[in-house]
Amino acid sequence: MVIAIIFLGDSLTFYQAIAILVITVGLILSSIDLKKVKINQLFTDKGVPYGLVSMILYGAYFAFIRIPVREIGWFWPAYLSFGVFPVVYLIMRLRKQKLQTFKGTGVFKFSVLHAALSVAALFAYNFAVSKGQTAIVTPIAGSYPVLFAVLAYFIFKDRLNRQQIMGITMTLIGIVLLSTL
Repeated sequence: MVIAIIFLGDSLTFYQAIAILVITVGLILSSIDLKKVKINQLFTDKGVPYGLVSMILYGAYFAFIRIPVREIGWFWPAYLSFGVFPVVYLIMRLRKQKLQTFKGTGVFKFSVLHAALSVAALFAYNFAVSKGQTAIVTPIAGSYPVLFAVLAYFIFKDRLNRQQIMGITMTLIGIVLLSTL
């Protein structure tokens, strides 16, 4: 969203910015247990730098995908991004990196489901960006951790604490506000 505003010229009204702030706070509350976060330990986890790089790259991707989407439509940019897989696979093979094979049918079924949902989500996002403002579409699409928490509660019987419930509620309110402003 920030990239879309700075580099792509998107603009937000004051109320849209407030709605996006509500969504962001809701996402933080629904996904991070603030009682357990210790700043000095946060950066000792070896995955944090990769997570930050991933955040920056996804942010840039989800902002700048608008340019090819507006020029050539929503289909080709998503299709081409998945078309890079054979190149990555070839590089892994040349470096003699091994891929683990599927063990058990359940893992394969869920991997296929994951792939199908990822493809559908990417195409839906690109289609949404072709129809609306990136700065508006991105916070809504980025609210998927709320859905994850709700699904984990219903499917895996994970418990939700008060903070998560408050975060889910805030995110949903923010989405409703953003879509009606």
